[in-house]
Amino acid sequence: KERICLEIMAKNEGKVAYINVRVPDRPTWRAV
Repeated sequence: KERICLEIMAKNEGKVAYINVRVPDRPTWRAV
């Protein structure tokens, strides 16, 4: 789960406000 978060944060550095990784297959996240 943490790896997915890091990948998303790396792609959208400083834009990700909320990340939901309860579903590892397709984590939901929204940018500011």
